[in-house]
Amino acid sequence: MNLRGSLAVALFVAACAPKTQTPPDVGPPARTLTLLATGDVGSDTDVCGCKAHPLGGVARRIQLVKERGPQVLVVDAGDLFFRTWSISPRYEAQAKETAHFLADTLKDQAVPAMAVGERDLALGLGYLRRLADRAGVKLLAANLAHSGSGTAAFDAFTLVERNGIKVGLIGAAPELPAGAQAQQVYRLAGLTNVATLPALESAARAARAAGAELVIGLLHLGQARAVEVLSALPAGTVDFAVVAHDRQAGQVQVLGGGKTGMVLAGERGKYLISATLELKPGASLWLDENAVAAQQKQIEAIEQRLLAYRQEDAGAADPGDRAATVGRLERRQQELLAELATLDRKGRRLLSGHLLEVEPTLKEDPSTQARYRSYQQRLHVVNTGEPIPNRAEVNYVGHAGCKSCHEAAYTQWNKTGHARAWATMERTRQTANLDCVPCHVTGFERPGGPAQIVGLEAFVNVGCESCHGPGSAHVANPKVALDYGRQVPEKVCAECHRAQADQKPFTYEERLPQVLGPGHGRPGPKVRPAR
Repeated sequence: MNLRGSLAVALFVAACAPKTQTPPDVGPPARTLTLLATGDVGSDTDVCGCKAHPLGGVARRIQLVKERGPQVLVVDAGDLFFRTWSISPRYEAQAKETAHFLADTLKDQAVPAMAVGERDLALGLGYLRRLADRAGVKLLAANLAHSGSGTAAFDAFTLVERNGIKVGLIGAAPELPAGAQAQQVYRLAGLTNVATLPALESAARAARAAGAELVIGLLHLGQARAVEVLSALPAGTVDFAVVAHDRQAGQVQVLGGGKTGMVLAGERGKYLISATLELKPGASLWLDENAVAAQQKQIEAIEQRLLAYRQEDAGAADPGDRAATVGRLERRQQELLAELATLDRKGRRLLSGHLLEVEPTLKEDPSTQARYRSYQQRLHVVNTGEPIPNRAEVNYVGHAGCKSCHEAAYTQWNKTGHARAWATMERTRQTANLDCVPCHVTGFERPGGPAQIVGLEAFVNVGCESCHGPGSAHVANPKVALDYGRQVPEKVCAECHRAQADQKPFTYEERLPQVLGPGHGRPGPKVRPAR
């Protein structure tokens, strides 16, 4: 292809580029809805303090929402309020305070609805309803019914209006096999699953009958099942879906030849999903502008490679090989151009989206900051009190009890990240958070360890006993062995270095050298004896 051909390709690509607005002489203007969504937040309220790309924070997320104006539609795809499906009495007070805080932030964002996840039912159906009333949100789960009567347990849909577009929101809760842990949550709440497909179809029909121009599903089903359900539903049932339950984040995609759009919501509040839905009169199928842009980049990249081949010295490569490569690239370029030429932007709804990473450097909403500080103060109240009697035969003594006999090891430990674990808690303002404290304090809530948040001075940081076991018996008699001697097994590390607590994948062999050194598992430099 000569220079004239290259120019023709460039002009063709430019002609296919997405336009942001319909020309005024074409017909009625398009209307645009901006959707912001979360899912699988799991009670997280702030950055976790992980070293590998930490993200999150309600105050930052709300600031992002407010910056986009009052016409955005903010929704949640479930498993918002609680971290686990079962909550022990020890953690219940904190769990309730956190849920109250999150409910208040939903109200601040004018969130109209959320899907029901099984973790949302951790404290029962009645408590979840009280949280929803506090937040002013509708709980959506078309496929859950009361076990005894078989009547619907939650609203089938809710109707909202944003930017002049009437939107019907419907939802689905997890479909759980018999024996699954979360099935017990449904049983305790007096709930049972009903068939998801007909339930969603009925909810969508009801929403459209009430005036919905667009139906958005909040599906707490996981990616694979959501794709299966959306593909099986008749065209015109669900226009777009926010999917949670896998705790994964993903870009917007289009299913069924444009029938339905879908996005994965992410987890722990690390992302805010942003989707732009442009509705055109008479159009019913979606065009994925992200995919179009990616295709255009492919065409441009091929053109750059072709230019490089054409400018290359004729003797630099075998002419036959070069001609074959150029021919292959030109054929692929023409294929992509032909695909773009078949796309009818005028006859399609336009869909695009991206992940907004909630970076720690982002601005925080001031009113949410103040609410968060009050929440932290309440955590201090509910999580401090009379100490739990310590009846263990072997107790934790704290790092100082090890120093006198193991000074070299103590000095080496003091150079590691383990010795600064509590500083992370102070920096991220989580010093009263029972979800975080156990992995930043030696022996916390273990037999023989500290059992309350106050009076932790001797145990803050990940000390010797975190890895080797409680040391009171060994301190009293050095011949008494610790739980783990010099060879600490991987399972001890994995108790805290797990996927949720440390975003970087944990490899025992890779991380172990970071805590070893002279006097602590690794010999020091050899010193020649004086002559």
